[in-house]
Amino acid sequence: MAEVAQSGRTMVAVEAVRAGGPEVLRVSSAIAVPVPGKGEVRVRIAAASVNPIDVRRRGGHGRRVFSLIGAAKFPLVLGNDFAGVVDAVGRGVDQWRPGQRVFGCKAASRLGTHAQFAVVPAAQLLATPDTLDDAEAASLPYAFVTAWRAVTDGLDCRREDLHGRSVLVHGGAGAVGSTAVRLLVRRGARVTISGRRADPQCAEALGADGTLDLRESAAPRAVPGFDAIVNCAAYEDEPALLRLLRPDSIGLASVVHPLLALLDSHGWVSGALAATREWRKHAALVRATGGRHYRWVVFKPDSAAMLELAAMLQSGALGAAVGAVIPLERAAEAHARVERGGAAGKTVLAIPQ
Repeated sequence: MAEVAQSGRTMVAVEAVRAGGPEVLRVSSAIAVPVPGKGEVRVRIAAASVNPIDVRRRGGHGRRVFSLIGAAKFPLVLGNDFAGVVDAVGRGVDQWRPGQRVFGCKAASRLGTHAQFAVVPAAQLLATPDTLDDAEAASLPYAFVTAWRAVTDGLDCRREDLHGRSVLVHGGAGAVGSTAVRLLVRRGARVTISGRRADPQCAEALGADGTLDLRESAAPRAVPGFDAIVNCAAYEDEPALLRLLRPDSIGLASVVHPLLALLDSHGWVSGALAATREWRKHAALVRATGGRHYRWVVFKPDSAAMLELAAMLQSGALGAAVGAVIPLERAAEAHARVERGGAAGKTVLAIPQ
């Protein structure tokens, strides 16, 4: 596989040498540069974002599931998002050439994007618009693809008409949530946001209709029901969220479900049984409203999502929000910033050239 192929060259990368806090991150200059295989492109990376999943994987989260794709054994080079230039192309790749500015995301692996080079499938790349610098471009794909899957697969918008429907996005001010809001507005939905950083100014900037304080919604007063809900904030809030679904709802899509954590803590069999119980409990609440879908969504690269990302950037319907650009050698600082939470904008690593 390209992930382990030896090129005879080495690169600088940040490795998590074991499970733990930010202190387990080490800069290494002895990692082999990967070689692109058929249909793949090697990118010289200029910027790579740090997402919450990187912080959790550093601590060992998802080790059972990620072990199935060889992405759990330490040391790990983390990272999914990236922006940079094409360095080399594999056999069968004719749409890209060395020197082109590109950005994109790759699936979880032992050799992620917090490094000078990464190999990715050609279909997962986009040309970087002149309007974006590398840090801005690197901040977008992971959150966009996750939100796209929540809206497209979680709410089944290929078959469900969202135009004019009322949708609540819990955690709508965060990176994934705000992207979900923009996607839903693009599909004609009437969107409300909730969560700790949701405010009327944030809602207006995203094109949403308003905000909802979930604590107030638990009070004994009339609350308008929603046709659909996307949960991007906290799984423990779902019982309260599910009570807000109106009769004959589309349902709820969650990107913050406990599947990986349950498998980690209970093992394959007991964890799967525990996850099934959790899923059935919430699915039953959706069905009680006459709802059609309750789905847990996980990130995976999707070329259709990347095409919509390109279209939204071209139309001006989506922008980048970078909160901090931190040198690769200070990756522990970047992880700590993400781990604390609450900071506005994405955290991006600047990769030495």
